[in-house]
Amino acid sequence: MGNAALFTAAVLGSAITLVACSATTEDKGSDAPGKPADSATYEVPTATGSSDEIPADFPKKIPVVKGSYTKGLSTGVSRNLSVTGIEASAYDEAENLLTTAGFPAVPDPTRTGEKCDRTSEFGSITQNDYSITLCGNDTASGYELTYKVFLGASATP
Repeated sequence: MGNAALFTAAVLGSAITLVACSATTEDKGSDAPGKPADSATYEVPTATGSSDEIPADFPKKIPVVKGSYTKGLSTGVSRNLSVTGIEASAYDEAENLLTTAGFPAVPDPTRTGEKCDRTSEFGSITQNDYSITLCGNDTASGYELTYKVFLGASATP
């Protein structure tokens, strides 16, 4: 057998193998390219974290701007919520919503240790059962507003 005949046989053999493998994958129900043929229930993982719904344990009395919500660390006495998918003007809207809902602005915010482009505090644990700190940051992926809420003794989520 000459070189040309060997080359033709190799090409035909490869083509037959590819057709056979393709048929096997389709016969077993895999519709995901590159997935093994025995993977009949391939699922794309969904992103966890942000949602268009405020977490159930976030206090209902605290108004929040509309956006994509990500629940932060929550303990027995605190709740944290980040809002993304918003413009920087949402910070002013958040301040207005809080004061309109009866949470007085604290003139000189005392919370430190956080890197925030803008920070405001509202309410007090003794007067409103909630102390709220707003932290606004312009990030590489857009503006982010974080609500840090401390609950007083009679506060309810």
